[in-house]
Amino acid sequence: MLRCSVGTVAYAEATPTGSVNVPPIVRRLFDNQQAATLIEYSLIVALIATATVTGITKVGDGMRNVMIAAANAMN
Repeated sequence: MLRCSVGTVAYAEATPTGSVNVPPIVRRLFDNQQAATLIEYSLIVALIATATVTGITKVGDGMRNVMIAAANAMN
């Protein structure tokens, strides 16, 4: 039997058949539908935030170029 551990805490065990015995706390986290939903919503929020920051940056760069062009035209 193979055992993956750090210190005295075992994280998972591989049985001779190749299946993995996962500790109960990890199994409960993966079996918990609310946790899965929370992770999915967190990923969606992170994606929206990244897209928003990228979009605002692009618009800001474009506006800066327009203002620079307008200032140069006034000189």
